[in-house]
Amino acid sequence: MRTKPLIAFAALMLLVPRSAPAGPERPRLGFDAGFDYARVEDLETSGPTFATSPFRPAWSLGAVCEVPLGRSLALATGVRYLAIANRGRIVLVSGSDAYDATLRSSWSYLGVPVLLEWRLGPASAPFLVGGGECACLLDVRQRIDLSSLRSGPVLADPRVAAAPAAAIFESVSPTHPLDLYHRLDVALVGGVGYRMALRSHPVVAQLRYRHGLVNLVKIGPLDERTRALELLAGWRW
Repeated sequence: MRTKPLIAFAALMLLVPRSAPAGPERPRLGFDAGFDYARVEDLETSGPTFATSPFRPAWSLGAVCEVPLGRSLALATGVRYLAIANRGRIVLVSGSDAYDATLRSSWSYLGVPVLLEWRLGPASAPFLVGGGECACLLDVRQRIDLSSLRSGPVLADPRVAAAPAAAIFESVSPTHPLDLYHRLDVALVGGVGYRMALRSHPVVAQLRYRHGLVNLVKIGPLDERTRALELLAGWRW
């Protein structure tokens, strides 16, 4: 009869030991390293200002702590070093002479991100991330290069487009005009990521956008804020 094989199969399944269900996700430590395209956006348009390049290469590196808040939510925080580079150009006019000025700047921050991760599946699955970051300014380095354009009447439009460059780090002098800038930067952060389990130690890749909310400059009518597109890779244990 056909029922005998079914009974034998059911008995065999009862004898086979079953793996215990996975326990709750535990807090994890790890690190993230990132390659960023960043800039300091100038929101002041009432007068001649430096025309900044769209985005410039930079980098970040830091430690991460993940605390699960349920089946699909987790809190991710930590501390990281964040570098932001910027290059701008402007035409300066003095009498009948015009000069092309290039401003190279580099900002160094120590940041504390506080982010929520919404995981869309099990251990290996995509997730959404969002939250904020507070960053303390550690160092600012700047250099201005002047080159003569021509002699003649005052230019009607003092702005010129910024030329792209491939260097990751700006060549800047060791000046430290920290008194010109606010020491605290607050930013909104959002993006997507993918989490892959590798021998119970997740490997994480993220694409995030960082939108600064604080005017960095203390003096004058200038309004400069950080913008960054970040590609991060990390490991958890």
